[in-house]
Amino acid sequence: MSTPIQRARGRHLAQLIRTQAPGGAIRLSASELLELANAYLAEVGDGTDGAFRRQLGEEGQVYVTLAAARQYGEAEDVREEEARRELTELLLEAKGVEGRPDQWRYRSQSSQLDVLARVSPESPLLVVTHVSVRATGERAPRRAGAPKPAAKPKPAAVHRPPRSGRDW
Repeated sequence: MSTPIQRARGRHLAQLIRTQAPGGAIRLSASELLELANAYLAEVGDGTDGAFRRQLGEEGQVYVTLAAARQYGEAEDVREEEARRELTELLLEAKGVEGRPDQWRYRSQSSQLDVLARVSPESPLLVVTHVSVRATGERAPRRAGAPKPAAKPKPAAVHRPPRSGRDW
């Protein structure tokens, strides 16, 4: 599905193709040229930063392993199932890391979150095996007002009387 800007750029590209063809060598209808231009834009992007990389959700079905969900859950202070759902949703928009086909990154200024995921393709799934999560700015606590889990009490020191007999 293309946006109005992509469609306008596609029409402009189709017009350029039509006018730049030497001696009218291209014999395509306007709709064929528009389809060609839209396919080109979908492949190379619309010129915005990061538009040249595809999103993980476009590559296939994303499956988050329990280990990756736990890593995300620990970083974000959420339970495993909630972590798995959130991580799956975020990683649909992750973009590939150049030179590392197994790594995908999700960054967001609104959530101030940077997630780097290691993904292993196992047809038909894209299996997320490991994630690294970090905050990218001043973030409010995840669960404002929620009590933190109580720390385990340290065991009291036990005083033992000296042994009778030989002291080794």
